[in-house]
Amino acid sequence: MLRPSCAACWRGFPAEAGSAIKIAVVGAAQLRDHLVSSRKEGFAAMVIWIIGLSGAGKSTLAEEVARIARDARPDVVVVDGDAVRAAFGNDLGHTMEDRRRNAERIMGLCAWLDGQGIHVICAILSLFPEHRAWMRANVPGYFEVFVDAPLDQLRARDGKGLYARFEAGKIEGVAGLDLPFAAPDAPDLRIRNDGDQRALLTHADDLARRIIDA
Repeated sequence: MLRPSCAACWRGFPAEAGSAIKIAVVGAAQLRDHLVSSRKEGFAAMVIWIIGLSGAGKSTLAEEVARIARDARPDVVVVDGDAVRAAFGNDLGHTMEDRRRNAERIMGLCAWLDGQGIHVICAILSLFPEHRAWMRANVPGYFEVFVDAPLDQLRARDGKGLYARFEAGKIEGVAGLDLPFAAPDAPDLRIRNDGDQRALLTHADDLARRIIDA
């Protein structure tokens, strides 16, 4: 069974998460039959898909939504793109092919958990519009949130030093700069995050309520 190298990466995951990884790696096509059979057994939940560029606040929002929702129900998991990379031993780079593969792992894992009746809050860059379309078509509880933050503020926040390293010529392939990012055309919720963190987190209660009431 595949296990993460860091226990923190799996905080909040169910005990059978190792099996989820096995299912996630097979890709979207093989997931379809599994999802259909799971939902026939009566399992379905929410997948809140939080999209945004690096530094937009998607992980911060995801964690706050989970914190509120878990007061009412424990069956809530946060899935973060960086944590999934770590769970697989950081075996992928940042080429477009590797980014696509990691995104497919995340998509598969979220869909599998949803099929088991586990609510998922996913913080993801989500570079590929076709993946969003697949999730919307195949996951009944899919709810798409776009955290839209202006690039000048992302550069100013830059908690990971990503934008500074790009400007210094030390890295390339940064979404929103030299790597195209297709913003969602019609998200279920668009949050303009051009203020402080408190303004962003005012949306957490409503999102948590969607999970609690599901």
